Amino acid sequence: MDPEVIEETSEALSDMFNQDVDASFVQQHLEDIYALAQGDIDAVTDIGIALANTQLDNLEVPAGIDKDQFYQDIDNLQLELLNASDYLNDLEVGTSIDDAPFYDALQQMII
Repeated sequence: MDPEVIEETSEALSDMFNQDVDASFVQQHLEDIYALAQGDIDAVTDIGIALANTQLDNLEVPAGIDKDQFYQDIDNLQLELLNASDYLNDLEVGTSIDDAPFYDALQQMII
C-alpha cells in the first residue's frame, strides 16, 4: 500500500480518536478501516477497542501493583462498558440509569 495513503489514514484516525495512530496500526486494521470508510458504524467501535488494546499492551504498570490483577480489572471494565453500550442503545427519553455498578468498578480499580 502507498506509504502516503497510510500516513494520511494514520492522521485521519488520530484526529477521529484523539490519540496517536501509527502506520503499523493502520496496516494491521485495514479491514476495519475499510469498513469504516464504507459507513459501517460498528467499525468505529472495533477500531476504538483495538486502539485501547494497543495502549494497554504498551502500558507500564506502576511498581507495587499486581500486573495480572490490573489487567483483569481492565478486562472487567471493558466488559462493563460493552454491556452498558448495548443497554444504552435501547434507552428512551426519560429513562433513569443506575450507574452505581459502573462507578463501583471504577472505584475498585483506583483502590
